[in-house]
Formats: sequence, C-alpha cells, structure tokens
Amino acid sequence: MGDSNGLWFNGVEYLNSTKQTSVSVGEAKSKKIAIVGGGMSVLMTSLLLTSVGMTNWHITESTERIGGRVRTRCLNDSKPDNYQYQEMRPIRFPVAVKYTDSNETLDIQDPKLVFQLSDVLNGMNGNDIEPAVNVILASYASAVQARSVAALSEEDHVALVQEAMVEVHGEIANEQWAGAYDRQCWEVDEHQAGAWASVAVGQQELFIPAYHKSELNTIFIGDHTSITHAWIFFALESAVRGTTQLLLELGLVDEVKKVVDTWMARWITI
Repeated sequence: MGDSNGLWFNGVEYLNSTKQTSVSVGEAKSKKIAIVGGGMSVLMTSLLLTSVGMTNWHITESTERIGGRVRTRCLNDSKPDNYQYQEMRPIRFPVAVKYTDSNETLDIQDPKLVFQLSDVLNGMNGNDIEPAVNVILASYASAVQARSVAALSEEDHVALVQEAMVEVHGEIANEQWAGAYDRQCWEVDEHQAGAWASVAVGQQELFIPAYHKSELNTIFIGDHTSITHAWIFFALESAVRGTTQLLLELGLVDEVKKVVDTWMARWITI
C-alpha cells in the first residue's frame, strides 16, 4: 500500500490484501477498463496495459484533444514540421546537477522515464523524426503572480512578458521579436483549473495512502497522486503505479513484474 514517508507502493502487501486465489489470465486480460481523462498519466496507462496484452480499454476525455496539461501550440498557423512551436506547460528536463564545491556531477534520475517513453514512442513511429534546433523565448508565472497576469488583457500580458524579456536578455529581445506568441492561463482553463498539484503541509501524509487504495473499482492516477509533484515524470510514475495496482487486483503478477522491470519502477516492491 502507500506510505507517504517511506516506501511508495508495496505490491506484495497490496496483492495479499486482494486475497486472490486462482486466476484465469485470459479472463483477467479481457476485462473492460474505463480510463477517465486524456492526460499523460492516462495515455501512459493505456500504453502499459497494451504492452501486457490488455486492449479492452476506452479513454473518456472532456475536450477534443488528448495530452492534458502537455499542450503544444504551433505559432503563426505553422505546421509541426516547421518547428515553430512552444510547449505551453511549464516543463523542463534537467539531466544532471553539478556541485561546484566538489566538482561532482550527479545524474538526475527522474526525467529518464520521460526519455525512455520518448524512445519507445519514436520506435513505434518508425523513428521518422527529423532533428531540429530552434529557440523560442518563453515565460511562465505561477501562484499569485500567475493569477495576476491571467487577469490582464492579452495585449497587456504580452507587453509585460516582452518587457521582461528585454530586461533579462537585452535589446536583442526587441530586435528579434517577430510578434508570434501564444498564451495559456491554466487556472482559468475550464478543463484543468491549474497547472500542477502543490500540496500543503500535512496533506501528503493524509492523501498518499488513500490514493494507493482502490475505491469502488476506481484507481486514482495523475501527478497529484504521486509522492512528489509538478513534473511530468510523476504523472508517468503514477501511471506505472496505477497499472501495477490494477494488474495486482486481477492477479496478473507476471505482467506486473514486466511493467515494473521495464519502466524503472525501483520504488515498487513485487
């Protein structure tokens, strides 16, 4: 189960709690699975289920698009292969940290799951991707500041950001400003109501054990259900944990081991 201050998810304990006896693998894999939402944790879940032979799943999404808070916008009505696009979620993938006092560099493990997923998807698409180098200045705000700029008119918001770009990068930010932009205010998005989860003191200990239990045949996933939040990695991590939880309830232990071994789930005990 879940322990907010220690082990993230104990698959052995969870399996024992299901009181499984005998399992028909074929029957278990044919179960109908409803997946609510179309964000990264949901898409990852569908991929994981398919990878172990469970294809009787259906995604229900309230919008006309998938991706959730991963939202890529092409500028000036360009096409994706023009590489004039911006990712509208505040997102970054640090790969290492260097300590100047010891000159030691350590890899950051968390984003590696994102890179692994990219490699898998690129392979599924035949690796038909042309590499490109492009730089687009971007700015984002959070918390109270985000609330303030969301209240501005679009024109005033863009002017404020451009002014900040000049302050940081110098006059070249004005010289190379092409007038192409896109704006996304997550808090006022009717389908999102916020950009990421940020728990308050005490909520972690209260929520995490509850998230790691099924309730009325429902399993909860999403970056808010992870022991750490606000990075795309943890949305993917929650999908691995949620899929593991589902497979254990169905008694599909071998399939769980495949998911755990393949997707870096070092924090799940099987």
